Amino acid sequence: MSKLNTVVPVTDASYGSLAPQVRETAPPPPAADQPDVRLIIEEDDRTGAFVYKTMDRRTGEVIQQFPREEILRLKEQETYQAGAVIDARA
Repeated sequence: MSKLNTVVPVTDASYGSLAPQVRETAPPPPAADQPDVRLIIEEDDRTGAFVYKTMDRRTGEVIQQFPREEILRLKEQETYQAGAVIDARA
């Protein structure tokens, strides 16, 4: 049999571990100085826009929000037009 027709067994070990890693224990709780955060997606009742908030689970404080509150207030105005916030002229 020539080398071109030789069947060579290939194991997963030759490519590294392809199997998904299974975590056997629960992840450690966050350190006291790091916030325990969660992402909340809401629809703003006034504008109909989706609002993405990052909140600290322990304190309930909003850490970050997109779009910002100022932009939501602008969208409530009758004269608001998309892109009106940015002046792109040179």
